[in-house]
Amino acid sequence: MAVKPESLLNESDEVLKSIYKILNGWGWPEILGDKPDGWDLMPNYRKPWMDENMKTRNDIIRPYMDVIKTRIDHRDVYPIKGRVEVREGGGRVRTMERMREHIQIFHELWKEDPQFRMRCHFAHLSLFLSVVVLVMALLVLHYMSK
Repeated sequence: MAVKPESLLNESDEVLKSIYKILNGWGWPEILGDKPDGWDLMPNYRKPWMDENMKTRNDIIRPYMDVIKTRIDHRDVYPIKGRVEVREGGGRVRTMERMREHIQIFHELWKEDPQFRMRCHFAHLSLFLSVVVLVMALLVLHYMSK
């Protein structure tokens, strides 16, 4: 039986940060109890063509994340060392500062989270395979039109 989201408020900040990181990587922390039925086969998000009644990981994770976010900010979970926000007129953060911040977050996630690294590798592989399929389809169409 899984722990109710509201009971997370009794946990320490460090435990909440740990749970946040695992849930944020689509994992299921042991502290929350047994994985929900079908967890390993569940899609992360509901796609437009999916039945509205189909359960997704996001449906299950969202209440836990909402409770955690009442106490913990994501910047506390993934802190950026030496964060500096330089504001210009109109209150916008300079583009270069924002890029450095995003790069820093990426590097910290890359070092800390093996699931993040795996998802990055998977994304690159998916992109490569998509390009291969597209090229093959274009070649087939080209030779079929002759």
